[in-house]
Amino acid sequence: MRQLQKARAAEPTLVLPSAWQSEGISADTLGQDTTDKLREHYKNGKLLSVRAPLKIKPRGEKAANTYIDLFLKNATPGEHVQTLVVRGSITVPTEGKKINLPDCHAALVATDELISRFLGDAENPAHTQWNERAEKLRLSWETGSSALRRVRAALPELYGMVAERIERDDPLALLEFFSIPKSERRGETQTIAGRPGNLPTQTPKPFRIEKRVGGFAILPDGGVRADQFPMQLQIRCAYDILSGNPYKRYSEYDFSFYRHPLQIKKENADCWPTLGNELDVIARKPDFKIEVSGFDPNRDLIIEAQS
Repeated sequence: MRQLQKARAAEPTLVLPSAWQSEGISADTLGQDTTDKLREHYKNGKLLSVRAPLKIKPRGEKAANTYIDLFLKNATPGEHVQTLVVRGSITVPTEGKKINLPDCHAALVATDELISRFLGDAENPAHTQWNERAEKLRLSWETGSSALRRVRAALPELYGMVAERIERDDPLALLEFFSIPKSERRGETQTIAGRPGNLPTQTPKPFRIEKRVGGFAILPDGGVRADQFPMQLQIRCAYDILSGNPYKRYSEYDFSFYRHPLQIKKENADCWPTLGNELDVIARKPDFKIEVSGFDPNRDLIIEAQS
């Protein structure tokens, strides 16, 4: 935290070009030389401080300039990491939890008066997360939902760019593939070094994902009990890609839960999008059903769901 406060008082490592708001944060936007310098800075464990200028338009007024500040620091493997999202003088905890940046300390800080007011209009009453469909956001700002999507995408895009070439050693990664079993000894249990012997039985999930042409369904699985309801689920989707993390490469141009042609049918459940590729679901009864259709049937869709 002290390092973050010190970085906020200093000049940023980089100020992004204004094109990032429409084109995203990538090597194409920044140029290869700048990208390589940022990667080297991050790889060496230095705190990366990047200012991202934004232009937003209050209804009935001219578009105005504001900014958010992004901070990344490479963490050592196993170190507890956290993503902090700050709006004005308060933290927005759920927004931070939604951003998954492995082995990275991260922060998004929005303290400029205009962006703070904008994000405040998108917040829920508990001030824990932002909603692209918030009435105050819709009434007070033009194209507010698209500007909010860019704010949310900033940290993952920056991380995806600078952490792309960092490799970490996993001494157990290929252990089972290359290991040569020891001869069995009478009365002894053979274990592989570095892995626990008595693992607990994994608790089965109370739901299953059923893939369908152009979509998927979330259905109750066998053994689900009535006392497990209401049950909250978080679902995210992306089109599979040849290399890299497909969730980090997701683009609103691929698809969006907010718009056609995606359609959601539900039974004994409520659901609402929190991002273009994420849904929050509350299943109310053991015979719930969520069906989503409208995806490109010619692309491989991957779905992740957790309760």
